[in-house]
Amino acid sequence: MPIEFFQSPADFRQWLKAHHAQPPSYQRAATGWVVSANKEDTRQRRLATLIADSASGQKIRSVTYKPRQREPIRPRRRLI
Repeated sequence: MPIEFFQSPADFRQWLKAHHAQPPSYQRAATGWVVSANKEDTRQRRLATLIADSASGQKIRSVTYKPRQREPIRPRRRLI
């Protein structure tokens, strides 16, 4: 973890506490989201997003579960 993202060791401890409060599946998904970036600048930007969202108690939108949108049920045609 690059130390330049945190202003003090207390900030790092706060982030670590918030991150470990999340379920292990979310931790794995969030970490995978950060390290899966191909470019270093993208990785740094995702890491900054992860740190900011974890410190504020939010989950990253791209990692959270999104239910699939289903088509509305159409009535059946009557066979006459």
